[in-house]
Amino acid sequence: MMIKTGDPRTLGVPSPEARLHFDTELQELGGGPRRRLLMVDDEPAFELSFYCGTCPLLFRRLETASEKLSLESMQERLAGALDDPDDSGVIDAFGALLPEGEYLPLLLSVEPRLIMPGKEGDYFSDEQVTSWGVDQFWGLPQYPHTPYYRTFETAVDTETHLYEFVVPMVPPTWNERERVAGAGWRRLQSRIHELARFRVRSPETAHP
Repeated sequence: MMIKTGDPRTLGVPSPEARLHFDTELQELGGGPRRRLLMVDDEPAFELSFYCGTCPLLFRRLETASEKLSLESMQERLAGALDDPDDSGVIDAFGALLPEGEYLPLLLSVEPRLIMPGKEGDYFSDEQVTSWGVDQFWGLPQYPHTPYYRTFETAVDTETHLYEFVVPMVPPTWNERERVAGAGWRRLQSRIHELARFRVRSPETAHP
């Protein structure tokens, strides 16, 4: 549920200095793009689908994804509810992690549902297989190599559906359990690692 929309603004630092940015891995010998990557501290953290409109959604955690993007200065503030996206300098603090660009701050209320790959509710082994089929090479559904959260979804029209995911930068098992329990599990889960949210439409398009 949308609580409040902030004004569009320029945030971030020059891309080479940003802790979080996107990159493309090229084929060897000067070929075309091989993988689209989410980089953290210049290390590949996630492989992502290309936004060509003809590719199924993919977010796959890689072996080098070992860094959180939590900010100690913001942890106590985010243990409680925000009344405004600009509260306590949250946007500027996390904006400094991003590559420079124009961003639209949104304050949302979500009820995340933890999903384990291959288990009940897994988008990749359920809705994606229905829309796209299994991977042509492996003969299996895509596997994201990470638990993730499902939040909002809705029909857009008779042929298009919108799904929203919250993807943690590291597995939820890496969370500090004492902090989570102290702040309230349900309230804190809606704010953990929200830098990696994905909105997708299937089967026609897949946009990060």
